[in-house]
Amino acid sequence: MLTNPTSQNYSDSTRESLSYVNDLIVAATNIGMYFTFVESKYMGQTEADIIRSYGYNVSEIRNDFGTYVTYKITWDEEGYLMNEVFSFLSDENGDYLLKD
Repeated sequence: MLTNPTSQNYSDSTRESLSYVNDLIVAATNIGMYFTFVESKYMGQTEADIIRSYGYNVSEIRNDFGTYVTYKITWDEEGYLMNEVFSFLSDENGDYLLKD
């Protein structure tokens, strides 16, 4: 079993390197999406600033009366939310809506 300090170091390293967030972005692009959502337990404002420095748009979506943050990362320049192949869109709160 890993020791507590080792586990903390691994978690810190994963968070600081943004490897989990990068995996989410890669997975989303592989299916034609132009955005992904990341919960605040995986990234914070510091990581959001780093992601912005790579040219991504990062916005905060606050749920549960503003106490829980979900980050929306987008990489579209013309306002496309996602490829027309998909039958769902999300609203400004990150909730999925069926598309007509």
